[in-house]
Amino acid sequence: MYEFYDAMAYAQLPVRKFASSLRTFFANTPHAMDYSVGRFADGLADMYLRTSRYVKKPEFGIEQVNVDGENVRLYQTTVLDKPFCNLVRFKKEGFGYEPKVLIIAPVSGHFATLERDTVKRMAEHHEAYITDWKSLRDVPLSAGYFTLDNYLSYLIDFMHYIGPNTHVLWRFVSLQFK
Repeated sequence: MYEFYDAMAYAQLPVRKFASSLRTFFANTPHAMDYSVGRFADGLADMYLRTSRYVKKPEFGIEQVNVDGENVRLYQTTVLDKPFCNLVRFKKEGFGYEPKVLIIAPVSGHFATLERDTVKRMAEHHEAYITDWKSLRDVPLSAGYFTLDNYLSYLIDFMHYIGPNTHVLWRFVSLQFK
């Protein structure tokens, strides 16, 4: 099914380019939005672009953190790879034991990279871990269903892996305002 989805995404590229050109035309044409047909066409093109886009997972891109006024290199590694989620660790270069924190990102259809600022802030004084939930389109059918039992088992496994005295930051909703 996802192969069909990918094929449709590629087939829509010319239509997406046309819709984008149409929006550019309306934005650069004086008085185009004065007429209802112009507003309708612009709105239709905008709606098409928003609903047909394919968003790739962005990288965390955190290479360093500021600790007591000095920039310190931060290493990102995937320490556990499970069918529905990866456990990603952020550890500073040259630091020994630090308190550990597990950031549980929401399973809401968004990428854990929305928690980038939280990870960066926590990594200043902690060894930070985050749950990086995979897009269901990338999970093979052989992995089975994702249920509440799977979710809780994953969290338990992650906390066992990290070890005792792990702090937990559980985000139910991730909002980002600009």
